[in-house]
Amino acid sequence: MAAFGYNRDGKHGKKQIVIGLLCDGEGEPLSVEVFLGNTQDTRTVAAQVRKVAARFGGGAVAFVGDRGRLFAAMIKSAQIEDLGREGFHCITAITKAQIGTLLKNGVIQMDLLDQE
Repeated sequence: MAAFGYNRDGKHGKKQIVIGLLCDGEGEPLSVEVFLGNTQDTRTVAAQVRKVAARFGGGAVAFVGDRGRLFAAMIKSAQIEDLGREGFHCITAITKAQIGTLLKNGVIQMDLLDQE
């Protein structure tokens, strides 16, 4: 399954594999899946969503991620749509540009965030 792909360590000319690790809310591993080494991170999300739905019964499940490089790169609009189709929810950070748009359109107001 090793293939040339994006290497986060910046090492060129090295084959790699992609490993998808699915954990519960406490960080305990639920499952592991191995993907070809040239699989983009965004291509691994749908498989994990289907796995949760089939193996664990779905239900009230929310996928949560911070602005870490990996999660931010993995969860894009298409992946959020995949989650919605399976009946899941997603909580993830938004970009600075998205925040600017929300402010401009009056969806959020900065003065609501300046109180302790």
